[in-house]
Amino acid sequence: MHLKTQAVVLQSLKHQDSSLVLKLFSQEKGLITSFIKNNASKKKRTVKWQLLDVVNLDLVHNNKSDFYGIREASYALKHTNRYFDPYKLSMSY
Repeated sequence: MHLKTQAVVLQSLKHQDSSLVLKLFSQEKGLITSFIKNNASKKKRTVKWQLLDVVNLDLVHNNKSDFYGIREASYALKHTNRYFDPYKLSMSY
């Protein structure tokens, strides 16, 4: 099943050396757990998966597991002043 949605990054955890486990909150599905392999070079990477960033996602769901796969991701809203605003900084930790 394919799904295009916007989501907020709640948590990103490193899994081994080249993959991430992400907790996202989307408009349609609510809380989503996703597993992505991060073997692309840093120049090709489009999203850095920082907390509270709003991203556009193209998701793939396999009915056998609770994890969603990410086919494509791009920023919908990037918080550039997060580290200078005390309210946003306290929410991201």
